[in-house]
Amino acid sequence: GGVCVLALGLRHPDRVKVAIMDGCVQQAGEEKADFLAHYLPRYQLDWSGSHLTWTWARIREQLIFFPWYRKDTASRMDYDLATTEALQVSVMDFLRAGDNYRKAYRAAFNFDCAAAVSATTANMVVTTSATDVLAPCMDLMPPVPANVRTLRPRDPVESRKRVIEILRENPSPQPGVARVGARPLPGRVWADYLQLEDASLYCRRNTEGTGRPIVMVHASASSSLALDRYMQPLIGKRPVLAVDLPGNGESDNPMGTTVTVEAQARYLAQAIDAAGYDEVDVFGHWGGCCVALELALQRPGLVRRLAVPTLMQLDDATREEYLANYAPAIELEEYGAHLVRAWNMLRDQELYTPWFKRTRAHVRRHGEPDIDPAVIQRRVVDLFKCRDIYQAAYHAHFRYPSRERLAQVDCAVLLEAPSGHTP
Repeated sequence: GGVCVLALGLRHPDRVKVAIMDGCVQQAGEEKADFLAHYLPRYQLDWSGSHLTWTWARIREQLIFFPWYRKDTASRMDYDLATTEALQVSVMDFLRAGDNYRKAYRAAFNFDCAAAVSATTANMVVTTSATDVLAPCMDLMPPVPANVRTLRPRDPVESRKRVIEILRENPSPQPGVARVGARPLPGRVWADYLQLEDASLYCRRNTEGTGRPIVMVHASASSSLALDRYMQPLIGKRPVLAVDLPGNGESDNPMGTTVTVEAQARYLAQAIDAAGYDEVDVFGHWGGCCVALELALQRPGLVRRLAVPTLMQLDDATREEYLANYAPAIELEEYGAHLVRAWNMLRDQELYTPWFKRTRAHVRRHGEPDIDPAVIQRRVVDLFKCRDIYQAAYHAHFRYPSRERLAQVDCAVLLEAPSGHTP
């Protein structure tokens, strides 16, 4: 990020009041070559989920050794190891990037920071605290021009204090920037945020088609990304919209940890209004069927047709069994075992019905299992994005009285539940 700020100041000095590069990256030739050769191994998914164990260890190791691939006393860092919660945040960032992490790192390693600092005409600050592993890079910087200041604070606490002071000394001459909407991408599903009164909900959409828009509602502990395979064939035929429900994917969570189908439907209705649609057809996927059904009941003038082919209609005994076993608590474990646990749980959902009954009698025999590593990886990431509400969401969908509510719907409804499938 510091290198990006430096590049921005170099290329657009007229658009920068002050540019602060916290963490100088500048390496000598041999060291740079060594980093490029070893720091960025290809990130490959494995059917077993073993790459998740590597991911956790990789993030943990970079807080023990620098660079992380050198295991010697000279490379040992004098830091406290991060908490499990902090490691999880860094691991999630890595999982989001996937193999693309190498592109950003490589660009930073290859950028000539010394030359850029010498050439920039922006108001620039280069700072690296004495305890930062990048502190030696400051010694490789050439004499800087008058518009550039270099700082070497004692520790991160002093560094943050100095950065805040510098920002206060350089207030923006403009009060703020008006929100700019996303630009549609022809022939593609593109991302946007829909602004509600108390939240921003992420969505994926395409507006090229004609006719009534189709709104798609994702399953429990999932996101709009899971619906791309349904949206892609409709591009150019019908407008399509999929929204990350509150607390899922990249959406805000104005509901808190109390999840109800009724609240999810209310927020989805607000998102559809914000998208500019006054009539829609709605498709639900597993738990999303409950939300789609409730939306049709709350806003009968909005929903014209309803497709809920995987609507759950559970008897009392099955409901209690699912509430007790289907969505177990997932506690973060210090060596990352929770990642592999989630991987296998989600994979087993494709292999057994229900997944927690792993016996011959419960083998899923309808169609092919959707166990491509890329699919399970996406589902793992989606689950941990909503870990604080994932149990509550599943339980809300299991408890929803879908059979009784379905009888109250006035619009046309498509129902077809494939045998051998569960949420």
